[in-house]
Amino acid sequence: VIYYKKIKRVFFVEAIPKAPSGKILRKNLRERLAGGLQK
Repeated sequence: VIYYKKIKRVFFVEAIPKAPSGKILRKNLRERLAGGLQK
């Protein structure tokens, strides 16, 4: 695997936020991730 495709970090969350339609709310995940890295 080329260097830029290797996994650099793994984050575990209690639950993945989903919309009523069942789609993953990626914006919410990004916000959680950004907030978690700053702490």
